[in-house]
Amino acid sequence: MKPFHAHHPALCAGASLLAGEDGADCVFRTNPGHELPMGLFVGIRQAPTLPWRMLPLFATTPTVSGESFETLTPGRYGRTFALASDRWLIGPLVFKLCTPFWNTSDPAECGREVARLHFAPSIGGFVEYDNTHSDEPVEVIVGAGAPDAAFQPTADGFAGFTSACRVGFGTEKSLEVRTRLGDTPFAEGVAPTGDYAALVLTIPAATKRVFPFAIGFFNPDDATQLHRSLFENAEDVLACALANNREVIRRADELDAAWFGSPGTREEKVARAHAVRKHLAESRIKKAGSRWTRSGPKEEGLDAFDAEFFPWTGPSRSQEITP
Repeated sequence: MKPFHAHHPALCAGASLLAGEDGADCVFRTNPGHELPMGLFVGIRQAPTLPWRMLPLFATTPTVSGESFETLTPGRYGRTFALASDRWLIGPLVFKLCTPFWNTSDPAECGREVARLHFAPSIGGFVEYDNTHSDEPVEVIVGAGAPDAAFQPTADGFAGFTSACRVGFGTEKSLEVRTRLGDTPFAEGVAPTGDYAALVLTIPAATKRVFPFAIGFFNPDDATQLHRSLFENAEDVLACALANNREVIRRADELDAAWFGSPGTREEKVARAHAVRKHLAESRIKKAGSRWTRSGPKEEGLDAFDAEFFPWTGPSRSQEITP
């Protein structure tokens, strides 16, 4: 299948990440009508003297300082697209983004911590590398950037960055995680601010590592009232997303398993997944009296999304909208 962009929605926040087209920048939508093309830099190298081998998830090549890289072409990397996840592979490297949707009650009825889990405007996922058959360490890079992105480091709670365009990404802190910030993701160093930010993950010899990964969105000027009531800023969104990352991945895996086992051709399932993702990316949560409602476009064939109140209520709602 030809490489394609797909929505990775931050659940009903009017925000999403469009990613996947070969040789094209990703698009971070922070709210309806506000888009920022930005490169997503994901790759590996077996030794510091070798070039990085990068997924083609960027079009604008940043300044290269101190390190070289090559951009992989289709056939030299793999991708598995499903209803609630998107996975890229470079040999033993797995980069996975998870965007599940939830079967829960009205936010006002489920308690603050449950609401923060279910309605965080974020994308979950992980970076995995199996280095058990090698006697040399390997490095993985995961970063993002564009001119005027203006990233800055997060506080001490985790390793990550937030930007002036009110998006961010991060992982848990460890001795195997280094951060980079400046005018390129391909040089060591951390400036106070920079247009390109990256996490460099070291996988020791003869080991396998799985690093949690999250992307968060927060625009205090245009965020929904719900998100302003649950989160302080983009850093708070990321901290919540990382704390709940295992549950997000589990929910995505359940939805994907049902999707893979459902009737229909692969093309029909992919079309259905695109429709669901687009609907979620363009929907928002708004207050209507004492209740929360979901507003957004109606996609053909998504009648189960027409529940009176957001999100999907009832014991079988998640099964009803699984294609």
